[in-house]
Amino acid sequence: MSVANDNRPSVYVPERCSWKNNIILHIQQRNKAQCYSFQDLINSHNRLFDQANVLKSENIQISIQLAKLRQEGLESIKSGDNSSDTRTVTSEQLLSLEEKLLAQQEELTDIHKKRGENAQMIVDLKNALAEKDKLLHMKSDA
Repeated sequence: MSVANDNRPSVYVPERCSWKNNIILHIQQRNKAQCYSFQDLINSHNRLFDQANVLKSENIQISIQLAKLRQEGLESIKSGDNSSDTRTVTSEQLLSLEEKLLAQQEELTDIHKKRGENAQMIVDLKNALAEKDKLLHMKSDA
């Protein structure tokens, strides 16, 4: 044992903390292994979440455009503008926007469905992983 200047024995720190470092290392390795197995699923879920947000904002924009066109159509009817060209263009625009809105809503519904399926898959995989961990611990204890 070495002695410090104040006549107290020095402590060899690496021996004292080696078990802590060992535990930290095992936890870090476990986290990497568990995260790695779910990484593709997590990335897919994040992409779906981003797509859902984009579709929601597009739906809002289309809804706003549709409301504006409807308002313009009502104003043209009230003002007595009976021009068939104006009504045809407005109704064509309305129809086009309504079709766009419907397509976006269908796509959004599909994304929400896939997101739910992915969430269920995560739960199932976590349960399977927990069961395998229990089996592993039982085998290692035996």
